[in-house]
Formats: sequence, structure tokens, C-alpha cells
Amino acid sequence: MIKFRKDEKIIEQELVHEAAQQFVPDLMDKAKEKIQECIQKYIGEELLGQEATIDIHTNFNITNDGITGSIEVDVGKIQGDHDVKVTDYQRQGRQVRGYTRTLSDMKAFELPSGGWVTLDTIPDEIIQKIISDCLTELWEINSADVEFEE
Repeated sequence: MIKFRKDEKIIEQELVHEAAQQFVPDLMDKAKEKIQECIQKYIGEELLGQEATIDIHTNFNITNDGITGSIEVDVGKIQGDHDVKVTDYQRQGRQVRGYTRTLSDMKAFELPSGGWVTLDTIPDEIIQKIISDCLTELWEINSADVEFEE
């Protein structure tokens, strides 16, 4: 007969805690790498010759109550020039012929919500969509399970 000095619940918590300490750091590193890859891909495809820095920090906490984790993504200012083709349009009832304009350290973005903005950083709405799509693919989860804080 084997007798334990710890009850079954404590042993279970310790085993989960130990397994989490082995597993969670790798999981967070994979998430960090995947997010970096997804944002870099977006920058390469959408900023067309411009650059922006990316800084990603992960944090997690393992307690007897569970595991919590966070990923902080900071995207720096856009650097470089970008040519934008402006199509023909009407201004105060007069026809204006299309032209090309150069944006320095800025870019015009079409937001997932449908609007347009010209900014010196990638809008949070776009970054959040990239991260949500990325984590959904990585962990095969529902995008509704990805939460964002300001």
C-alpha cells in the first residue's frame, strides 16, 4: 500500500504546474515568432519599400488557479517613402485628373472596418486583425478567443 502525505488535489496541481513550466515557455516563443512573421509579411506586402520596427514581449504566470499569458506588440513609426496613385475625382464640382503623390514616413491604410486613414504607424485595428488571424492559425482557435487591451 502506498500512502501520500499530500492529497490528490495538491498532487494534481503540482503535476499541472510542472508540466506548464515545461510547455508554456515554448508555446509563448512560438506565438512570438509567428506574430513577428505575420507582421513582417504584412509590412513586406503592404508598405512597399517602407519599414517599421516590431518589438514583441511575452509574459506568462502559472499559479494553482491556472495559466495566464500576454503578448505585447509594439510597432514603430513607418520610415521611407511611398508613392500613392490618386485616381480622378471631383473637387467642388470640378474634375481633377489623377496623379501620384509621395508619402514620406506615412502610408494610407484601408481599415478592416472599411474606412481609410493616412498615418505614420500601422493602425491598431490592422495590427489586431493580423495578430488575431495569426494566433487563430497557430493554435487553431476561434478568433473570438483572442482578446486585446489598450
